[in-house]
Amino acid sequence: MTNRSKGLAAAAFVALAAGYATSAFAGSITYTESGDVQYTINGGSIQGGPDGALLTITETANTSTVLNASPDFENQGTVTFTIAGLGGGTFTDSMAVIDETGLNTVGFSDISDLGPFVLTTTNSAFSSYQLATAIGPVTSTAGTDTGVPFPSTIGSLEINTTVGQTTFTATTGGSSPPTNTPEPASLGVLLTGLAGLYKVRRARNAARASGT
Repeated sequence: MTNRSKGLAAAAFVALAAGYATSAFAGSITYTESGDVQYTINGGSIQGGPDGALLTITETANTSTVLNASPDFENQGTVTFTIAGLGGGTFTDSMAVIDETGLNTVGFSDISDLGPFVLTTTNSAFSSYQLATAIGPVTSTAGTDTGVPFPSTIGSLEINTTVGQTTFTATTGGSSPPTNTPEPASLGVLLTGLAGLYKVRRARNAARASGT
């Protein structure tokens, strides 16, 4: 191996170590976010009434799988939801809970579609939160990316508006083995993905900060 190759390998290792919060004692973590919303299913009429219907979104993941794409943190997993008066389902796109620390915002995002948010909560408590510990419940300013259909097992869910505030909670408990470290051949893919995620997040954060 040449000195240059060794340097690239070392850089990849450092990026990998920084990108994953791993621990021999990693355990499960459950994220829950809820708030009243008006919504549609499969483009139908708006449901929820003037006071909205309670939407609760849940993901159970592992603290070892938190991805650090500074300044954001992400933890992917299977994301389920229930809506009062309708029932429950599972989002079928790749989903993740994301903390945009620079915007003090945490929420559930469709990462198959450049990251629109189903539901968010904005509070200063999230400015230093890294998704690997318990927090909350934190009840604060609600948000959503309107006009975006989120595929699910009960149809395409679109949030038209939030009503009132949202609440975010993360609870830990139980032990589980850490995620296996990717093979060396996977490092390039991982680093490319990290770079892409970082660029997308930075672009979206800049757009939000400018109010566009």
